[in-house]
Amino acid sequence: MLRDLAALAASADPAQLGALGAQLRAAGLNARALAAWAGTTRVAALPARLDEMSGDPATPAGAVLALFVACAEVARDRLGGAAATAIDALVACGLIEGDAARLRARIAIVPIGSALLVCDRLDAAIERDLVCWPDDSSHHLASAIPAGRRADWLDLGCGSAFAPLARPELAHRITGIDLNPRAVRYAQLGATLSGISHLTASQGDVADRRSPAELVTCNAPMPDLADAQATSAGSSDPDGAPTTIPGPPDPDGAPTTTPGPPRPDDTSTGASSGASTGASRAARLRGALPEIWRHADAGFFPRLWPALRQAVRPGGLIVVHGACAVMLPALAEAPGERVVVRYTPDGAPGFAIAWWRPDAPARLVSAHRALTAERPHLDPRDRDDALATT
Repeated sequence: MLRDLAALAASADPAQLGALGAQLRAAGLNARALAAWAGTTRVAALPARLDEMSGDPATPAGAVLALFVACAEVARDRLGGAAATAIDALVACGLIEGDAARLRARIAIVPIGSALLVCDRLDAAIERDLVCWPDDSSHHLASAIPAGRRADWLDLGCGSAFAPLARPELAHRITGIDLNPRAVRYAQLGATLSGISHLTASQGDVADRRSPAELVTCNAPMPDLADAQATSAGSSDPDGAPTTIPGPPDPDGAPTTTPGPPRPDDTSTGASSGASTGASRAARLRGALPEIWRHADAGFFPRLWPALRQAVRPGGLIVVHGACAVMLPALAEAPGERVVVRYTPDGAPGFAIAWWRPDAPARLVSAHRALTAERPHLDPRDRDDALATT
């Protein structure tokens, strides 16, 4: 059903969808209203915040956010007149279902900055092509890209295109690449709803040949378990189940461990056809889903590093978020300037941002920066500070 939905949305008239997106933002599906409603604009924090929220929305803007972000069933008359035209058109497009009284969004649409991000609902069935909500690694990557307008930007493994949607000002032409066809359709739908005409998405592998870009980014998946074991980043317990690999820390203090696949008798993250309740939204995002969505197939990382080098234009910049266990050994042998800043605590398998300029004078700089409430994600200042120490 969701495959058909994604195809339907992708085939809709772009001008119509752009106008619908503008109407939705005006009706309350925007970052300012999200902050007032949920207490945060950080997408990675929303599942836990949604678990804490209860009761009917008090305002029409809150109803719009409840419909598309919380994916709650909402009474049509709570949405207000500003959303009425957009809602009717989205029902016609198949993005919303319901009757004359109550409505339910079939996908999640979440404000990020001035754009709209499209993902699967938090209670969607767990399957291979699920388009999950971004975690904090997405925020790290997006915030780590230095400012400035480039000619072109290539985002490998783009998913729902969080980074390009969050920072569309960084390039005149932006291309997202992902193997998941549903993610590609959602990325394109998000760009169209957001009115970002210079962002396109297409299906492909990271190693496919393509025109080089001035900026290349990748939020790399978790390493394959065999790769993690080979670099002491993971092991097996006596029963043969993969041990946990800590995920990026949550600035809001929520648990961040990414567990191994659920055991056969574990039903805590099972799919539900109804709305999530209790702690299930956050648990599902941090539980079984990353094993499907965030972990790489065997052979991904050997393909990634040559692909990044081939994808960047001479003089360009590569920015990668990933696990130190696979990133540091690869970059140790790479040419040019490599700056790696880890943000996870000492003694734990690390996650970091790497800034790589293959054509710059050769040097490898590694540093650590603890996250704070004031600076919960890495940014270009961390690269500058690391370079200043050499």
